[in-house]
Amino acid sequence: MFDLKKNKKGFTLIELLAVIVILSVLILIALPSVLNIMNKARRDAFKDEVASIASAAENAYAVSDVSSSCKISFDQLQKYNYIDEKSGYSGYISFDENGTISEIKIKNSNNKYLASGNNKNDISVDTNAGSNDGNDPTDGLCTLKNLTS
Repeated sequence: MFDLKKNKKGFTLIELLAVIVILSVLILIALPSVLNIMNKARRDAFKDEVASIASAAENAYAVSDVSSSCKISFDQLQKYNYIDEKSGYSGYISFDENGTISEIKIKNSNNKYLASGNNKNDISVDTNAGSNDGNDPTDGLCTLKNLTS
């Protein structure tokens, strides 16, 4: 009547569920570490970009023969062709009368990161920067020469 052969091929539902549960637990354990690594890489990339922006500001200060303390805004660096357009950044780099960087404040467009420091080798990146931190200044700006003229 019924053929009750014990021809067992494949996996049972219980075995499949056990594998799914084990894989889910492994993913839950690994996911926070992977997300932290990705966030650190984004912060480090932003920090490197800010260091290159600070180098461009030093170049602008030197080329423009500025001899007083002043600020160079991110917009000025773009306007006078010291850096390629990097949309979404704002902020400034302050110089003392000796041409040394005295303050860096640069933020990205979504206000997620704010870079600050006293020189390009000592930049710290804060997350969730306020909307008023690191805005382009309107007073105390250096007078820059256009790099392409």
